[in-house]
Amino acid sequence: MEIIVNIWNKIKSFFKRGNNKYTQKDSPFHTLTPIDNVENGEVYEKALEYALSQESVTNIAITGPYGSGKSSVIKSFFKSKKYKTITLSLASFRDCSESKNFENGNIQREEEETINNTETTSSNSHLQRLIEISILQQLFYHEKDCSIPDSKFKKIKRQPRWKLILFTIGGILFFVSVLYLFFPNFLKLLIAYDATNWGANWNWFHYIAPICCFGVIAFALYKISRVLIGISIKKLNIKTAEIEIDQKIDKSILNSHIDEIIYFFEATKYNVVIIEDLDRFEQTEIFVKLREMNRLINNCNKINRKITFIYALKDEVFADKDRTKFFDFILPVIPIINYSNSGEILRKCLSNEIQSNEKTRITEKCIYNISIFVNDMRLLYNIINEYHIYSKKINKDQNLEKNRLLSIITYKNLYPKDFTDLAENKGKLYDAIRKKSDLITKDIKLYNQQIDEYRKRIGEAEKQWQKDIKELRLLYIGVVLAENNVNSHTLSFDGEKVSIFNYASNDECFNAVESGCVYYMQPNSYPDRERRIAYNFNDIERKVDPNQTYQQKLQAIQDKNSIDAFEKQIRELEEKRDSLYKKSLSELWTSQTKENQTDNSQEAIIDVFIGNGYINENYYDYISIFHEGSLSRSDGIFLINVKRGIQNSYDYSLNQVENVYKKLDFYNFERPATLNFDLANYLLMEQSETKATQ
Repeated sequence: MEIIVNIWNKIKSFFKRGNNKYTQKDSPFHTLTPIDNVENGEVYEKALEYALSQESVTNIAITGPYGSGKSSVIKSFFKSKKYKTITLSLASFRDCSESKNFENGNIQREEEETINNTETTSSNSHLQRLIEISILQQLFYHEKDCSIPDSKFKKIKRQPRWKLILFTIGGILFFVSVLYLFFPNFLKLLIAYDATNWGANWNWFHYIAPICCFGVIAFALYKISRVLIGISIKKLNIKTAEIEIDQKIDKSILNSHIDEIIYFFEATKYNVVIIEDLDRFEQTEIFVKLREMNRLINNCNKINRKITFIYALKDEVFADKDRTKFFDFILPVIPIINYSNSGEILRKCLSNEIQSNEKTRITEKCIYNISIFVNDMRLLYNIINEYHIYSKKINKDQNLEKNRLLSIITYKNLYPKDFTDLAENKGKLYDAIRKKSDLITKDIKLYNQQIDEYRKRIGEAEKQWQKDIKELRLLYIGVVLAENNVNSHTLSFDGEKVSIFNYASNDECFNAVESGCVYYMQPNSYPDRERRIAYNFNDIERKVDPNQTYQQKLQAIQDKNSIDAFEKQIRELEEKRDSLYKKSLSELWTSQTKENQTDNSQEAIIDVFIGNGYINENYYDYISIFHEGSLSRSDGIFLINVKRGIQNSYDYSLNQVENVYKKLDFYNFERPATLNFDLANYLLMEQSETKATQ
């Protein structure tokens, strides 16, 4: 019978493959499930074949980081090998409640006792029990009831119509048979039939009735015996006396139901159990219990075969040497994708988009910038799948830049919650895009500061009445001499007589003036005597001008010759300042990212994508479908930006200007975001036409 079923399944699978509309070569899409044809996987197959052939090896670990292809290695190996496998894949239970309808109420009662003692039960033990329940559920729900008829874990079964009809007919036949054998007169009264021919016409039923009664009774006894075997008596109270049977020694679900687990493997033919995702919970205690369970199963004489447990997990689950003590064989899987080669895989999958001659084709630079954030094959395939869907659904007119579309899809896969928030005008990416106005304001402030500085220097230069530096220095030298009652016009420097005019022309001489110590030759004395004058130059500066120092005056005199250059600089700065609104977000963002270094991966990808122009203020084009009506796509973006207070460039092109104007509210014109050449021209024309009609 089993051979016939296998042949039938192969026939169905053959025709199912023939009916597939697409093959992987024809379709741009990729499945996210493990594959069964790992490239260059011969060494993995040989290692697994060796481990499974060893009688002493019953616990095998296949290790590697997430997305390294552990499940694909397992699937590829067992596709062609004659092993009976069952796969247990553990989901996350951290936010889930326990199953209350398993084991025919036994676990429910145990968990009710646990809930009553939650204050003393740790979260780790609670999570461990959830994992154990899931393991039991996946084991027993995987099999049909007919394969494990003696299990006390009963499940809801859907009875087929033919079986219900058969039971109905059998019940009626049993009832009639009982009446025929034990109450023939009542049957004659019940059935209006000629009594003279009763014996002759029902002679055949005389043989069928006993067989029917015996068969139904035997079937009922068979079912009752299975039910009685499955009953587990825990307590029997007789007045004040109490007998307790089947008392739980351990609260562990697996330990409590080891008999059921052994029966499961005794009744089925599984010899390999594959356990995936168990490392996500960081509960090493469950591995110990599974190892104990594996040892009990393999030591049980009822099971005449070796049962091997294969775990797919991360390398870092066990610290130091613990993993080599726990597992009998460890098979490391080298990741097929990482940050260094994900770009090559992405380039291969999107080769048509890269080789396109269109201006909007995906560039090599974009592929590289995306690949440095992706190191998971399933994530990469999902990015490609969603890119193709968005490209066909949103980019119908092929007007959108493919670099930006691929980048926003990548961000969607890396940070789906923040992508959802983006559509609702919130989240980190939205806040980053909103920084454009802040960056413009910041740069405007810097330009204004530079312009004000140049204008201040021009003003100071124009107010300065001294013609040159020599005249300025003579002013300070004169104050020094006057303050010290020196009438001499001859000063001394290095023992030489120097006139004050030459003293003012010489930089070294005037440095002495600034240092607060000069010498002069006393007049009308023979021979001339050199005298020293000591003073505080700051006091001299305040006497000359309390509002301006010597260096400031010196700078103003020097700036007199640069006024034309300053005015040119001001004009250039004003042009740069006024052109800020025309700059893209990426141009404004470049300086921002240089100043703010970050180790946060989300902030890093935002910096890279915005800085390179892959995500900008026009992101709405790439995340939603625009329905053209009275407005074009660009008109709709302009309105959205106006209502959000985001400044568009003054020369932003509007198609349906009149309709744009009608959709603006009065208060919108109080915002700078409405400043637009097309809109201004429309309003001027409307105003002139109104005056002409008047």
